[in-house]
Amino acid sequence: NSGTISNNTAATYGGGIYCLVGVIGSEDPAEGLDSSKCKVYLNGGTISGNKATNGSGGSVAVFQLPIYCEENAEGIKVFDNESMNKGGGLFIDEGSVFTMNSGNVYKNNCTSASSEGGGIFCRGSVMNISGGVIGGEGGANTAYNGAGIFLHRSTLVMNNGLVSSNVAGQNAGGIYLK
Repeated sequence: NSGTISNNTAATYGGGIYCLVGVIGSEDPAEGLDSSKCKVYLNGGTISGNKATNGSGGSVAVFQLPIYCEENAEGIKVFDNESMNKGGGLFIDEGSVFTMNSGNVYKNNCTSASSEGGGIFCRGSVMNISGGVIGGEGGANTAYNGAGIFLHRSTLVMNNGLVSSNVAGQNAGGIYLK
């Protein structure tokens, strides 16, 4: 429920953490692609200063598995991360489920002229938000489109939480739906 992942660099995905079904978090890697055994919990600590220099997911890139920011946890802080293309903070892709009940995602940046999702990029996945802050007083997430959250072919269920003070170069400072 604490710890720090900081100042790491990857060329393509996940400057801080890269998660692919059957690889990270599996109880038995020999079981292959079983997403029921692969989960990512971000329940406290910080993920900051990470970069995906030519790709996506400055701090975390997750493919086809669940990722949780638990309600009764101290709350993760994801800030000052950077990617070139998508998801300066979090990159959530194809068949993942992201549940955010607490935490802060702020001051993350996507650098390219066509970038998407400064705070969170979510494609082909489900995003449930019932707490936490994306942007806000901690500082703006920035991207060309969808500075706070960019959703592509995804479902967003938001019952609480805050998306504010994010800055887009073109469209949707808060939430972009495509």
